[in-house]
Amino acid sequence: MAKLTKKQAKELSDILYDLGIGVQFIQDEKTAVCRRKPAATTVLDYTRTNPIPDSIGQFDNYALTEINKEAGSNLIYLEVAQRKLRAFLNVNFGA
Repeated sequence: MAKLTKKQAKELSDILYDLGIGVQFIQDEKTAVCRRKPAATTVLDYTRTNPIPDSIGQFDNYALTEINKEAGSNLIYLEVAQRKLRAFLNVNFGA
């Protein structure tokens, strides 16, 4: 692998910082992450009606189900990427 310049290392550090801000936002206890599905299936689902009618004037009903942010969703890969990038910078630049 070609050696990175200081400017490239700084850019990667900036990306790591931005990634950290995003991860903090998602992991905040005030942030809920949900998946949309056709209709409510449990009392834990949030039911919502789309405020904009479709082409024939029908409102789309759907449910939002909260997902686990720490495990069981693809969101965990944001933290994995953060750890990998931090480790890369530490090994190569002692950042």
